Amino acid sequence: MMKQRIKSFCGSVLCGLVVMCTSTHDAAAQPAGWAGNGGYDGQEQADYMDAVFTLLEKEPWCIGFMWWKWDEQNDRPQFKDAPAGDKGFTVRGKPAQEVMRRHFSQPSGGAAAKQ
Repeated sequence: MMKQRIKSFCGSVLCGLVVMCTSTHDAAAQPAGWAGNGGYDGQEQADYMDAVFTLLEKEPWCIGFMWWKWDEQNDRPQFKDAPAGDKGFTVRGKPAQEVMRRHFSQPSGGAAAKQ
């Protein structure tokens, strides 16, 4: 019943997606993991983000998603023990930031082209 109400109001069914991945080795195997285990691996996060964008850009039902998160406002010492970089979810200042910039700047593909 609720699905039909949403569809009649919006023209389609809504699905909210929150996507996340830490910057640690093998983080993509458990992207929502909070442990911060493993060493810093900014490329792991960037590769995961690129795969998510590439996959979801092709889906007609997806008009966007939220990436968790841009910056870190909480003190999470488990993410700050690697000299190479912050192992947390933030993408700011990491290789994933460039992946995000590249995908958001593409005029074709993605949600904008599906409308």
